[in-house]
Amino acid sequence: MKMRELQSIQFQRGVYDYDSAADNCDNGDDGKTDDKNSNTRREERMNRHAAKKKELEERRIKVERDMANLHLEQKDLQRKVEVLRKEEKEVFARAETVRKTKERITKSKRLTVEDLTIAVVKYKELGLDFIKGNDQSLQFNFTKLDDEDEDRVFAFTLQVVQVHIDDDADDADGDDNDVEDVYEVEDCMPELDVNVVLGLVEELNRSDQFPTFIRGMRKAFRDSLLIWRGE
Repeated sequence: MKMRELQSIQFQRGVYDYDSAADNCDNGDDGKTDDKNSNTRREERMNRHAAKKKELEERRIKVERDMANLHLEQKDLQRKVEVLRKEEKEVFARAETVRKTKERITKSKRLTVEDLTIAVVKYKELGLDFIKGNDQSLQFNFTKLDDEDEDRVFAFTLQVVQVHIDDDADDADGDDNDVEDVYEVEDCMPELDVNVVLGLVEELNRSDQFPTFIRGMRKAFRDSLLIWRGE
């Protein structure tokens, strides 16, 4: 009430302007509105900035996690590659070993009749003779085994035949039709124990000790004769 009376007195004296006061009041209201709008915009900018920062942080975490996973996968792949390389070397090494072994055995068993002739000449004094076959075979004839009949003949035929083999290591070498040369004994006269003959042939195929095989066959005939006579 006193404020209005004071304004009335000032107006009467010409020192108070109602229009200016009204303008000041309007300007004061507008200033408050501008401040409010400015605060709102500032808050919105801060919120957008915070949201963007959060989004970037989430992306950074995801990238780091993906990189860590890729690093683990790379290490696992490298380990698998090393294992495969090691296995590959082992397979090729085994295949090479088998190849060289087969080559050596095959070469040693591809004997000509002349090679066999040289091997048996020194047994002539023991009553050993042979007859050449048409298919690279030899018929061995023993005499001087029977004390009662030194001319009695004990004979067998030795030949080299090819057999197919099935070996995983050969498959790694890329050859599915491998064959191997092996010795076989046929036509024993008189007949010998099959197990004895098979044992001697297996040892011959394993070691290629031809002289040992000849002595073994001679002994087998001799033992068979003694058994037949009951000695």
